[in-house]
Amino acid sequence: MHFFADTVRRLRAREQPHPRPHQQSTAPHPPPPLPKAEPKILFGRYELLSTLGGNMGIVHVARDLHTNQKVAVKVLPEGYTNDHLQRLRRESEALKRISHPNVVRLLECSHTTPNHYLVLEFIEGPDLRKLLKKGPLPVAEALHLATQAADGLEASHRAGVLHRDVKPGNLVVLPSLNIRVIDYGAATFATPTIIEQDDDTIFRTMEGYVVGTPGYQSPEQIEGRPLDERCDIYALATVLYEMAEGKHPLRVGDAAATYFATLNTMPPRAEKLGSAWPIVEKGLAKRPGERWRNMAEFAAALRAIHPGSNP
Repeated sequence: MHFFADTVRRLRAREQPHPRPHQQSTAPHPPPPLPKAEPKILFGRYELLSTLGGNMGIVHVARDLHTNQKVAVKVLPEGYTNDHLQRLRRESEALKRISHPNVVRLLECSHTTPNHYLVLEFIEGPDLRKLLKKGPLPVAEALHLATQAADGLEASHRAGVLHRDVKPGNLVVLPSLNIRVIDYGAATFATPTIIEQDDDTIFRTMEGYVVGTPGYQSPEQIEGRPLDERCDIYALATVLYEMAEGKHPLRVGDAAATYFATLNTMPPRAEKLGSAWPIVEKGLAKRPGERWRNMAEFAAALRAIHPGSNP
């Protein structure tokens, strides 16, 4: 009996499942979290948020750690030349002289090697060049924006500064339809010589080289003649024409052809401008003496037909 009982126990033991060794899961483990990147701080004060790019100067969007405000920090590009450096210095000097709601504000600057930079107010909005890619603007809106730009440039001229590169890319439109004139890197200081004309004083520069952007340069800029504020009037009249018509008045192919047209061809009538056309046409005159005498007169003429653009 004991023999059979032991045999039964052994057989039952064989039928019992043997415990399996612990099997590890073959599913991949999630990677460990990456360490949080340290924010990049520019010049010990400005936390880099993004980079907008640029040619003559690289513009970064940053947060001012002292004020918690968003700002634009303009720095020199890698491998910069003396021309880049002079433009940056010229812009800071120009903006130090100007205080106007339609001109970008300079907050800080440094010209100590290697820390050459400008800190500007951050302007929320597209430049006019991007807006015009969608087509012409309503005439009332175009007149409103042009009048504001004229006010900002008139303040620049009163401070003795010629912009010399007024174009859609240098006019930023805020959501409120206010405008800011930006990029004074091509500016010059119009104080060396004063000429008299009809009891009004006009500042005139004596620089004899070409500055600006083809299509927005006045004839006297192209020819390297002395400049006064009427070169900016010509450029702004060109921009206003473009805003209303959705096309440039004279640009025809390459720079050489555009220069030839600027010197020799009057643009076709801008029909959409209506009663504003004679004002713009006068601003586009080939000879400076046939244009508005100063930016204040140009702005007043625009405001007379669009009273909503108060200074």
